[in-house]
Amino acid sequence: MKYRWNLRLPIRIPIRIQPPGREPTYGVSADLSLKGMFAETCDLAVPAGISVHVEIPCDQLGAGPAALIPATVVRRTPNGVGLSFAPQDTQALRPLKALMERHLDRMAAREALDRMAC
Repeated sequence: MKYRWNLRLPIRIPIRIQPPGREPTYGVSADLSLKGMFAETCDLAVPAGISVHVEIPCDQLGAGPAALIPATVVRRTPNGVGLSFAPQDTQALRPLKALMERHLDRMAAREALDRMAC
């Protein structure tokens, strides 16, 4: 059994996966963490084991500029690909971290509203 030590959030936003020397692949994030993600995509031409760049438009939820993060495709399924982020420095993760924090704030606000409705 594989354990994950990073919080994964069910954030669904469109993403772009850029393999070297190939056309980009587009998909939708199914979950995100600061260490990686699973991307749902119909285009399975991206083989496991290759290095790619993942563009995550963090500004869609008002979290700033897009994140362009180096990653490795760690697995493929009929529904998409698992990606492990491999940034050279933590600066590349700042827009992603802001997106995740904003998502957590919205989840907390929704939970508070639900409690008030009882």
